[in-house]
Amino acid sequence: MEVNISDPIISLSRRQKQIIRRRFVHAHIQLSSTKHAMDTVISRMNVPTTVQLCFAIRQGIDNTIMESFGDLSGAPIRCYDLLLCRQDQVVSRESLTWTFVLSIPDSYVPQILTALSFVSSTLGGAELLHLLVESTSLNRDDFSLFVDVLGVYPTMFDLPLDM
Repeated sequence: MEVNISDPIISLSRRQKQIIRRRFVHAHIQLSSTKHAMDTVISRMNVPTTVQLCFAIRQGIDNTIMESFGDLSGAPIRCYDLLLCRQDQVVSRESLTWTFVLSIPDSYVPQILTALSFVSSTLGGAELLHLLVESTSLNRDDFSLFVDVLGVYPTMFDLPLDM
């Protein structure tokens, strides 16, 4: 049953509305190598399954939230949903990119955006790097990784995704 939060019969507090109302964050993870050409990296790196990729991205975001906000304060912020996670088809010469979409309660959007801005190859991105370069001849220290938030949208239908 879907609840219409603008219904005058249902009296919700402002806090309850913020928990129910969701925002959708569209972002990219970009991975670039400081020592190798991306063609070399692509040929050597492990190819993760979609499930492995989603778990690595989720774990990386969770680790960044916990490092940024602590175990106690960060726990409620982790109530987001990872709706989409895929490697982009267009491979540039400089970097690999993955697209992801998060569904976040309205009240936690600032905290999630802060945590996403802290994701790097050492904080949060280590999970993804481990998945991609573990047991290969590539060194994780040769990579830089960051998250680029493309937008926050009020509905899922506003997302600029080309399926």
